[in-house]
Amino acid sequence: MRTRAAIAALLLASIAPPMAGCATTPEKDTYERRKLKEDMVIAMHLMDLADLAYFKARNQYIQALVTNLPSRTVAAMSKMQAGIGSTTRAMAVDPNPRAGLVHMYTWVQMARFSCANRIRLAPETMPCGCDDIFGKVSEMVRKVAVKYMTAEQLAELDRMIAAYQAANPDLLHVGLLRVDDIATSDAAAALILPESEETMLSPVTDAAHQLELTRFLGNQLVWLAARLPNGAADDFDSVGRLLLESGPAHQAVAGLGTIGAQVGDAAARIEQNSSAQRELATQISALGQDVRGVAARAERIAVVALGVAAVLVGIVVGWAMRARRRSPAP
Repeated sequence: MRTRAAIAALLLASIAPPMAGCATTPEKDTYERRKLKEDMVIAMHLMDLADLAYFKARNQYIQALVTNLPSRTVAAMSKMQAGIGSTTRAMAVDPNPRAGLVHMYTWVQMARFSCANRIRLAPETMPCGCDDIFGKVSEMVRKVAVKYMTAEQLAELDRMIAAYQAANPDLLHVGLLRVDDIATSDAAAALILPESEETMLSPVTDAAHQLELTRFLGNQLVWLAARLPNGAADDFDSVGRLLLESGPAHQAVAGLGTIGAQVGDAAARIEQNSSAQRELATQISALGQDVRGVAARAERIAVVALGVAAVLVGIVVGWAMRARRRSPAP
């Protein structure tokens, strides 16, 4: 009995350490739940901000359409609207919402900067003010960033953004920007985005936690899928308008205009010929009527002449016969 008890004690002692290693402490479990909840809230903020940015850009595009601005300006606004929609939606569904927040904060500052450059260098492509599109979005993004980033992180991120703008003073377009793209050092990038913890793309460590992440990703995918038709339509519209503004398209339109003018001249000449033909037909018809009138008069004259001739012949014959009767017989 003592031997069996000793063996059981040894087995329990050998199993206990691994089991203790697999167990999670209440503090860690609470932290993970709180972090996941914060990530979900950040993701909801990002999706709202993406919708806001798209709405602002869409509104300016519609105004460009209804105010009959030049076609080149409308094409530029259409392209900007499509770019803002696709870029902000990509950041909103980032598997790591904290990274998505940093990327959106960086993007909106850079987009505002590039917008000002377009107004300065190519004003016909940007009829509205930059604040009309990016002002409210920048304000809302900063409110979210202040809540979920430290003051040190925000200060370093602002410094990196300012340095990148100084190095690229004529920046005209900005798409998806990572922190690594503007960071001056690995240490600065690590300060803004520390080594990330679990995301949907991380190896599975806790089934319940991964289940929540799966639901979270499902919400993002449903949100994105609902906006894909608009995104595809915007891309199609912007590409079509840009093609119409290309050199070959302008040459084709000019060629069609020349052909149209030539066709118009030919049509005018055909109309003139038709008018001349109608006038000639009218004159021929009048001439025919005159000829028929002359023929009728000639016919009447001939009848009268024949009558007169017959009368004259009768008179001559009568006089001849009278003269013959008066002459004496031999």
